[in-house]
Amino acid sequence: MWWGEGEYELVETKFAPIYERLIERLAPQPGERVLDVATGTGAVAARAARAGADVTAIDLAPAMIEKARRRPEAVDWLVGDAGLLPFADDAFDVVASNFGVVFAPDPERAAAELTRVCRGRIGITAWQPHEERRLWASYGDGLPPPSAAWETEETLRQLLGAFDVEIERGEWCLEGESAEALWDWTSRAFPPLRERLRRLAPQAVASLRSDVVALYERHRGGPGIRYPRAYLLVYGEKR
Repeated sequence: MWWGEGEYELVETKFAPIYERLIERLAPQPGERVLDVATGTGAVAARAARAGADVTAIDLAPAMIEKARRRPEAVDWLVGDAGLLPFADDAFDVVASNFGVVFAPDPERAAAELTRVCRGRIGITAWQPHEERRLWASYGDGLPPPSAAWETEETLRQLLGAFDVEIERGEWCLEGESAEALWDWTSRAFPPLRERLRRLAPQAVASLRSDVVALYERHRGGPGIRYPRAYLLVYGEKR
């Protein structure tokens, strides 16, 4: 399972403001049951547990869950598929997924499962299309990008039709001193990118690296680089 092979723990510090924003919007309360779907290394689940909630977290990659289990917070860490959640209907007061469920191969099925197990509030973050993603996709490695179904307000409302949905826009910046350092970091930290590189021929890797480094350089300002990535934060309350 290549999802567990990247150094995703590198992402946690850089994504911290997004984790905090999602948890603040969901406002888990002591004693509430919270489910974090596609938890990765567990940053959102850990924050919900520190708020006093009764937290379960699930991820498809056993290696991700192995890393998450090293955390001190009291979370029930499980390996499982977002498209087939092993929980009863209406089992959770809060369901969250931070840049996770958007990678599920069947978005309608995954959304139906999130809806089924949630009796209260839902919060999801989803990337918007950006130039770097299009560069990676142009090299045709066979890996699907995040599903486009999670990228527009119209399709999000369709997927989460059982909820009264509010959608907020946000921007996260990939920052570093050099374009080369950012390339090295992203290709280590993000499992899909790491797997894409493994599948490409050496000549294609070199060409892709050159294209991405050039893109980053176009976002240089002052001493460093700030490459922006837009995202949506989706909050919903079940009717």
